[in-house]
Amino acid sequence: MEISGTNKKKRTFLLGAGFSNAVADGPLMKDIWSNIEKVYEKEKKRVVSQGRINYRLKWFEKLESFIKELEEKSIENFMHYDFDYSKVTIKENIEYLFTLIDLHLSGAEVQFEKAGSDIPPYPAIPFSMSERELKERKSHLITFLYIVLEGLKGNNFADEFAGIIDEKSDEIITFNYDLVLEKALLNKNKWSPLGGYVAVNKFKNDNDMEKLERANMHSRIKIHKMHGSINWVNVMFHQDDIFTGDIFIELDNRER
Repeated sequence: MEISGTNKKKRTFLLGAGFSNAVADGPLMKDIWSNIEKVYEKEKKRVVSQGRINYRLKWFEKLESFIKELEEKSIENFMHYDFDYSKVTIKENIEYLFTLIDLHLSGAEVQFEKAGSDIPPYPAIPFSMSERELKERKSHLITFLYIVLEGLKGNNFADEFAGIIDEKSDEIITFNYDLVLEKALLNKNKWSPLGGYVAVNKFKNDNDMEKLERANMHSRIKIHKMHGSINWVNVMFHQDDIFTGDIFIELDNRER
């Protein structure tokens, strides 16, 4: 599509996990759990060297036990149907695990569609767990995912990609949670958290927004992050006698 009055074409870049993998050695979905295991091993060494309690060890062990039981119960529920049970590998699809938890917390029962199937609806988590426990598992999973992704650093290909972006006409849609793209564009002075996302523009800390405004760091391009971002937080608050929530940008690196 050409921009009116010019010969220049308007481009839309669609970025998946392959982008972060290529420019920052970021893990693909099937590799995320193995990276979480590396975080666990690192935390164990920290306990030995620092000699203090590390809650993340317990969080990992609870998550691993939770995933194992989820796989076993899922197979048990459907073993008399025509399914390939070797494909029940939840650790290779962490996004699916998030979806199951969210579905269960919303009270939904899942209908497994298949032509001619008579499979009845099942709860997304097919065993008894309290809402508090499920929210804890989700919180622990978010923590480990954040640790895996927050330290990714773009290589020269990330810089080259940022260099070809025309902030006046290009659009970028990404399904990645990490900040590799943002960092590369920020280094080229083409992007800023201030106005840099589609539909997410509030800051958790007012001081962060004020500092960016004083420095006149308004973004020159907006990024569509379809699956969310590790620097976004869901803040719940009480309004009109109900609890509601909104997504805010948080600039603090929680691993410092």
